[in-house]
Amino acid sequence: MKVKVWNNNTVEWKEKFKGEDIVIPSKGYIEMEFYEAHEFKGQFAPIKIKGDGTQDPTSFKMIKVDALKQEEKDELEEEGQEVYPCNLCKKVYSTEGALVKHSEAQHAEAMVTDFEAEKQVPAKKRGRPAKTTGVEVNG
Repeated sequence: MKVKVWNNNTVEWKEKFKGEDIVIPSKGYIEMEFYEAHEFKGQFAPIKIKGDGTQDPTSFKMIKVDALKQEEKDELEEEGQEVYPCNLCKKVYSTEGALVKHSEAQHAEAMVTDFEAEKQVPAKKRGRPAKTTGVEVNG
């Protein structure tokens, strides 16, 4: 689902996102996928400082993502399409097989394949160990 990503600054916004150069014109917008738009909005942009010690207005990241309209939400529910989101990169797939194929190709190092071995790993004790005073009390 595509959403509009608005630049509310008076200068155009340029930023590198996932290997691509993104340019949003002043008071304009571009369209992005819903999850990618929110990742782009939350990505850190370095602050530029002018000679007098104040922040340069060209480094103000004034990005707004349009929310989904109720009609668009209703359309998704009416379609009854079951979606399978990737928990690591937030891409959405329409079939479980496509999600598994994506996970094996892109996130192989993070996948747990041997569930029985995973269950046998002992749980770690949480918290710090009990205090010992070093003085024995004979009772």
